[in-house]
Amino acid sequence: MRMVGVGHWVLVVDPPSSRGVVDERYAVDIATGMLMERHHVSSQVASQILRRHAAARRLQVIEVARWLVATRSLL
Repeated sequence: MRMVGVGHWVLVVDPPSSRGVVDERYAVDIATGMLMERHHVSSQVASQILRRHAAARRLQVIEVARWLVATRSLL
């Protein structure tokens, strides 16, 4: 906690370990959105595409998502 102003306490919570999880979730969400837009499918179908692509190449979903976002490649 730290004091802000007169008599106002603010709880600041930003554990370093949570930032990586947020970044991973963001990459997966962006990749899912790209697939939804590109293939005109629902978010569930786009997530399945990501999972199948990852499984076929023995990669983690986050690896495929980061690759997709970085390269803007087609799946």
